[in-house]
Amino acid sequence: MRNAEDERVVAALGRAGVQGLAPGEMPLFTQLSEAYFARGVRLERSDRDALLGFGLDAAVVLLTPVVLEACRQLWGALSARAAERAVEGAGGLLSRIRLRLGRAGAPPDGAARVEFSAEELALLRTEVTRCAADLALTEAQQRLLADAIVGALAVPSPALPAGE
Repeated sequence: MRNAEDERVVAALGRAGVQGLAPGEMPLFTQLSEAYFARGVRLERSDRDALLGFGLDAAVVLLTPVVLEACRQLWGALSARAAERAVEGAGGLLSRIRLRLGRAGAPPDGAARVEFSAEELALLRTEVTRCAADLALTEAQQRLLADAIVGALAVPSPALPAGE
């Protein structure tokens, strides 16, 4: 897990899981989770059976690494699913933009009638603004660029000629 925000979420989920499953480990949770994230994600047998040295006959199996690994996998699966849905949604939006603009980037004669929802236009505005900020444009320039691009898509598309 490389993203600090992802680690924060996984740690919070793990904390809730450990609190419910093994509340006695809570005093150690911070150190165990830091060690888990610091050494990378490896849940080998020795990690699952981590022992505290309180004597030869008193071995304690720690659940924290197991819970953190389960939470990491859950977060990864949910993130992947969200990304798939975003791509599916973006794919449809991209297709509609292409259809609206035609192949050469300008509306062809008899262009298909394509409209965009307020939500889609807001998404496009956000993305254009983010890209413009990445290009180090001023806020005024970012707004102008977003207005120009989103405005071109916001106006009603031309009506199809009769019979099409």
